[in-house]
Amino acid sequence: MELLLRRTTLLLRPWKIRAWRCHKSTLVSPLQSESPDPETQQRRMNPLNIQMLSKGLHEQIFRGKQYEYCEENIQKGINRLKTHDLWHQETSTVNDVELKLPTMYGNNIEEHFKILAQKQSFPYLEAANELLQCQIPDMPTEWAWQAGWTKYTTDGRRELVDFPDERALVFDVEICMSEGQCPTLAVAVSPQCWYSWCSRRLIEDRYTWSNQLSLSDLIPLETSTNANCSVKRNWMERLVVGHNVSFDRAHIKEQYLIKGSKMRFMDTMSMHMAISGLTGFQRSLWMASKYGKKRGVQEVKQHIQKNQRKSDGPAISSWDWVNISSINNLADVHALYVGGPPLEKEARNLFVKGSIKDIRLEFQELMKYCALDVKATHEVFLEVFPLFMERCPHPVTLAGMLEMGVSYLPVNQNWERYLDEAQSTYEELQKEMKKSLMNLANDACQFLNGDAYKEDPWLWDLEWDTQEFKQKKTKVSKRQKEAREGLEIALGNNLLSDLHEDPGPPTEEQESQPPISKTYLENLKNKTLPSLPKRTQHLPGHPGWYRKLCPKLDDPEWVPGPGLISLQMRLTPKLMRLTWDGYPLYYSEKYGWGYLVPGRKDNLLASPEDAEAIPCPYRYVTFICMVLGFGLFIFFLGVAFTKSILTTNFSFPLHPPRVIETVFMEYSKGKENINLSQEASLQDDFMLTEDQTIWQKVEELSRIEMDLASEASTTSTVRKRNKTISKLPGEVDPEMEGSPANHHGNGPCNDVNVSGCWFYRLPHKDGITNNVGSPFAKDFLPKMEDGTLQAYIGDTSATRALEINKMISFWRNAHKRISSQKVVWLKKGELPRNIIRNPEFDEDNKYGAILPQVVTAGTITRRAVEPTWLTASNARVRDQCICM
Repeated sequence: MELLLRRTTLLLRPWKIRAWRCHKSTLVSPLQSESPDPETQQRRMNPLNIQMLSKGLHEQIFRGKQYEYCEENIQKGINRLKTHDLWHQETSTVNDVELKLPTMYGNNIEEHFKILAQKQSFPYLEAANELLQCQIPDMPTEWAWQAGWTKYTTDGRRELVDFPDERALVFDVEICMSEGQCPTLAVAVSPQCWYSWCSRRLIEDRYTWSNQLSLSDLIPLETSTNANCSVKRNWMERLVVGHNVSFDRAHIKEQYLIKGSKMRFMDTMSMHMAISGLTGFQRSLWMASKYGKKRGVQEVKQHIQKNQRKSDGPAISSWDWVNISSINNLADVHALYVGGPPLEKEARNLFVKGSIKDIRLEFQELMKYCALDVKATHEVFLEVFPLFMERCPHPVTLAGMLEMGVSYLPVNQNWERYLDEAQSTYEELQKEMKKSLMNLANDACQFLNGDAYKEDPWLWDLEWDTQEFKQKKTKVSKRQKEAREGLEIALGNNLLSDLHEDPGPPTEEQESQPPISKTYLENLKNKTLPSLPKRTQHLPGHPGWYRKLCPKLDDPEWVPGPGLISLQMRLTPKLMRLTWDGYPLYYSEKYGWGYLVPGRKDNLLASPEDAEAIPCPYRYVTFICMVLGFGLFIFFLGVAFTKSILTTNFSFPLHPPRVIETVFMEYSKGKENINLSQEASLQDDFMLTEDQTIWQKVEELSRIEMDLASEASTTSTVRKRNKTISKLPGEVDPEMEGSPANHHGNGPCNDVNVSGCWFYRLPHKDGITNNVGSPFAKDFLPKMEDGTLQAYIGDTSATRALEINKMISFWRNAHKRISSQKVVWLKKGELPRNIIRNPEFDEDNKYGAILPQVVTAGTITRRAVEPTWLTASNARVRDQCICM
């Protein structure tokens, strides 16, 4: 501990000295004089004829220092410009900017920002130093059951206080998930005392509480409970330390005030990420190493080896790094930096799954659990903060993290309108899409007639087994049979007589008797009911896949038709007849979603009894590819040729590979001629080529876990060695025999034995070795836009369903995150006076705030992370009704 304090003191002392000098203003430079008139000023140009800063800005920023150019460097620049034909070219210039800058500290810009950051973060650095040099008091053995803050002194006394009046705190909040977003209890510790806080909802047992949060439901850390929030205050610089402290900050009362306080937050999780954080791939490796044991490690090594063959860098040979890092939760971070017995986190499940009554029963244990987390956070802070200051010594890093940790998002009543309108539009489009999918299922069910599904490239492998209608065998005596036949004959004669004769007005006796039709129905009912089974059959006579889409009659949410269908089902892409580059989609249990390319000859069925290959209607797959891929060519040949093609009997005498090769050669030529002028420049600039070349390029760039080859001379040796390695299932050598010469994609996977077809996997955003679970994922939206992934020609229901899927994709992926944002609405008395007195202020409107839970260093590059407000999800113009 003494060594840590000594190191921390040495670390902080230069900061104190420099910041103190700032207050003495010895480094402050006065403003430069007024800039000259722009009309009389000449633009500053360097020897290469490139415009520089205006004279006024240059004098303010660089203090008039003139740079001396080296003739040798000037000549090098001229030669480089001549190489690219840029020398003596006219360059555009802009008008000089004449701006009077604020006072600059130090001698240059670097010193200016460094001194500003030191002044800004110095009070909080002193507060952090108090936590580093202190030894927190012993934890209380019993916690007070009372609402609000309770202070526990070192002499064992307890007293009720408005808030912890301390400069530095380690803080943790717990909430009961079943009760909403209101904080339930909290614990804080300072260098002098422990503090506990309990909500009124925990202490007072009411029948119901309001679901809308207000400031009175939150935790006060700087004002009393009944204080007037609109009064101007002299806020004090205070520091709160926590693990994932942005979550704790979202439950603090003063943070929602428009005129914010000077309280700042330090996150031990962010500092851990900056020191010993993990990338996404490293996190998977770490989890496999720690929890997957040998099996998980082998799978990860196999993945590395599989990707390694396509690059020449060495594979990961050591796993020592997993012992000097960890994932981000408090238990693993504490085990990494502090060690000792692991933290007990079982009590956390009570906050997640339990009720407020369960928390009342286990109050003392749960308060102890929260206090132990606070103690563990302080122990982690003692180890992490000095390391963070050593690894990230520049003061701007700390000052930036302190400022980013207090982000604030004001909202008004339009927030609720946005949620309501977006959700209602989403539900309407969802209903329309479901109706389209139900129509597709009903249409596909008709393929059962005449076994037409066997010749369909999408539906042939669905479950087409039907359930026969079951009847009971009833014994009928001879007398009953004769009586029934006599009754039927009499009823038939009466019906015939009614048809040929005018019965006239009915007699009183006939009016008293039931109608003949009713008697006939009763007789039919009595004849049929004994034959029905006791348990009602579910859609007998319909195929198995269709029965699974229809709810049963005893289902409380029963609706007629295939009401259970959704985009998440595997058969939906087949019912929609989706194609990838003109090839029908197919699902493999081993490789996920892909598509079938016809033309394979080594697995054709010699006879119907041959069961080694799956009997696919590959000739019709070839026809589909011709129609889709050759559509432009057919269009230019005319209607007559189209009609002859569509009326041809496609029992091809040619081999399917030859047909596909011919079709796609013509298709490629036609597409190149039409789009040459529009797409040639794009292909050159972005290296976009037909088929899946771009996905292969993405895969090459995404192998961040691979090291580059160290020497070019070893390339040929590595390649020769890789050729001798046995290939994993589904991995294909480009020179492998038996693959189509006219198609290049992610495959083929020859162990998917579909008769007459090769199987190619759909490209995955994380690499070609990953399986695609759904072709409707948001990563495939660009492919739907450019027509690579589309429904079969003429299928309007499927095309409309795909269009709706693109429209609602943003809200479907983001509505949970957006709707779960915690909004605290402010009352009129809680708003500043300058807002209330503004002419545009309306008392009928709502004014509130959202505190984005920003992790100030959520990646190893110290980039801030937040799942909703710091993500780039751009809405399409036509989808603004859902997204904006």
